[in-house]
Amino acid sequence: MKQIKTIQRLTAAVLAAALIFPLTSCDPGVTELEAPAGVTASADGLHSVKVSWTEAEDATAYAVSIAEPGEEVSAGSSSSNEDSASEPSSEASGAGSDSEAAKPPDPNSYKEVETTETVFDGLKADTDYRVTVTAVYQDDSRRVESEPSAPVSVRTGVPKAGTAEGLTAAADGETQIAVTWQPYSPGETNADGSAAKVAYTLYTADSEDGEYTAAAERTEETSYTHSGLSGSTTKYYKVETVITVDGKDYTGEKTPAASATTDAPPPPPEPEPAPSQPVQSQQPSSNGGGSGSGQQNGGSAASKKEQARAVAQQIADSIGPGTDLERVSKAAVIVSGYCAKATYTTSGPDYCEAYGVFIKGEYSCAGATRALGMVLTCMGYKWQHVNENQWTHQWCVLEMDGQPGYADGQVGWADYGTHPVA
Repeated sequence: MKQIKTIQRLTAAVLAAALIFPLTSCDPGVTELEAPAGVTASADGLHSVKVSWTEAEDATAYAVSIAEPGEEVSAGSSSSNEDSASEPSSEASGAGSDSEAAKPPDPNSYKEVETTETVFDGLKADTDYRVTVTAVYQDDSRRVESEPSAPVSVRTGVPKAGTAEGLTAAADGETQIAVTWQPYSPGETNADGSAAKVAYTLYTADSEDGEYTAAAERTEETSYTHSGLSGSTTKYYKVETVITVDGKDYTGEKTPAASATTDAPPPPPEPEPAPSQPVQSQQPSSNGGGSGSGQQNGGSAASKKEQARAVAQQIADSIGPGTDLERVSKAAVIVSGYCAKATYTTSGPDYCEAYGVFIKGEYSCAGATRALGMVLTCMGYKWQHVNENQWTHQWCVLEMDGQPGYADGQVGWADYGTHPVA
């Protein structure tokens, strides 16, 4: 009985206290956060951005996003200002979840950190980005996020291309100059860590301070042969480095000029001496004999011409493909070789004919010109005989590669333009 009374007294006391001190509701905890203030972003090299901000009240972490303008970055969270203890969705429970929803956020574009600063790596160089920071409160039963901060703009660093070294130029005969330089090794890389691509543009000019034009653009080689030049020609060269980083090109400064002069052509031949007496006619005499009959050593004039033509055709067939200038130059050198092994003369029935050069072993500038002209005809070229039947130097003129030019069978010359003796 005494215990019952004691219980009654306690119950009454509790009821009395409830009347005096009414029950209050439980503390709801953190339900709202302010967006972080003082957000700043700065480039930290070509591929990194450093972000910092002011600490937000009640925040336990911060969600930081970076993206190019116009791009959206997934924060990896589907709730904002919501109690995470609510009923999980089918995606959260794993039942029929979408593969993309299960992907973790890209660390190059989204991070959650507990400090008030972070660094994003793996970004593209020389590119605009926008950064936002969201305050996060997280406990065992809830996740609360603030609104994102106002976007802050930042641009990553700009790559720099250096200057190539070791540029040299040297003559390679009468018509070519060989240009070389050392490979350039860039320190810059792409966002994925791969090396930047390197190319070169080579410029040339007629004088060191003249107007430079591109001779080779975006070549990956470190050498170049400048061909098609004339003898004793001076050219100046500069090379420029081009690197490609994250799909964009960056050009370095041109090197100091290097120059070279093509080899001088051999001196022109001496003109043939004037005859002491008029040259006798080559026409056959009425009696069919004698030195002017056309029946000379080696057969008739027609036979001699056929023998010479056979040699000319062999020479023409031996010359391979190439530009007109290259092919004609080879023909001129070959005919000059015949002359070098023959005897120079201005007398006799064959000294001024192709037969004398190819068969008989005697030559003059007239004979060398007709010999080369016969080869050119076999090669399909139309040519003209300069100074024909005159007691002076002679050569062929023709069109090569769409340009007027000349070919000299006695000295083995061929080039565009006019003959040096002209």
